[in-house]
Amino acid sequence: MIGTIGNPVIVDIEKEFSIKNVALFKLSKSNIYPKYFKYLLDSSIISRQLDFEQRGGTQKFVSLKVLRNLLIPLPPLEEQKRIAKILDKADEIRRKRKESIRLTDELLRSTFLDMFGDPVINPKGWEVKTLGLQIKELKYGTNSKCSELQKNNNIAVLRIPNIDNEKISWNDLKYTNLDSKEISKLLLKNGDLLFVRSNGNPDYIGRCAIFEEESNRKAVYASYLIRGRLKSICDFHPAFIRDIIAFPTFRSFLIREARTTAGNYNINIQGLSSLKLICPPQDKQEEYLDITTKINRSFLNKQKSLQESENLFNSLLQKAFKGEL
Repeated sequence: MIGTIGNPVIVDIEKEFSIKNVALFKLSKSNIYPKYFKYLLDSSIISRQLDFEQRGGTQKFVSLKVLRNLLIPLPPLEEQKRIAKILDKADEIRRKRKESIRLTDELLRSTFLDMFGDPVINPKGWEVKTLGLQIKELKYGTNSKCSELQKNNNIAVLRIPNIDNEKISWNDLKYTNLDSKEISKLLLKNGDLLFVRSNGNPDYIGRCAIFEEESNRKAVYASYLIRGRLKSICDFHPAFIRDIIAFPTFRSFLIREARTTAGNYNINIQGLSSLKLICPPQDKQEEYLDITTKINRSFLNKQKSLQESENLFNSLLQKAFKGEL
């Protein structure tokens, strides 16, 4: 009812419990099938009504009166069960593909651990090198005002939302107008590392992705990011730096080290420069990256399959409550 509106679940426990900021629906099982009702609450039929009625500024809420007055399609009980059964099957496919992606992600982590050990503890005794000595330049991004509209001569600006799962996401792009001198300073090049430097959510701090030149894609980056450009002769592969920083124990270390200002976690250029990273020989890094490239190829295929299953589920969900299923 308050905060994140939605996220319905079916209560399947017998224990006594209390609730806060949550609405409890007690259904008449003679004419409403619980699973049908749960899927209905996830549908656009309900979300549109809630979006229209919700109140509040930063923290949204809906009243019990609004929930009591929701208009819902209510076919016969057997039809509800049929619809729920179809949606159950589609949801099961979706959940299995999510689990497959989770296991693939675990495989990436375990591959790193098997080959190099924990990068914070360094049980294998690898040489340790300071990141700043391997980097030609660390530079903050632009403060220029951005727009969702792509106008003539505007250039794409990568922001925190574009650093997603250690990759560059080209979704939700914004654009800005910079003079040629500023563009030349901030234009991203192949192999550049982008680090998230400041955010209210500590999980974002230090997130890292590599800019890889794609067909006709040019971009600069926003001020909450730091660009790292490695020296031409460097002991690290950019992807190996990224994977060290993404490793769970290193992330925990980085979050502890991040300075806080007004509730924001922050890591600056000096903080990044001083990071100590394990540095196995180049051939070991390349062996590891060859393995992870194959795993990531599988990962991308699984993500595509997941998206297809999400699209199927959402399509069925919308059809179900329009009488089209």
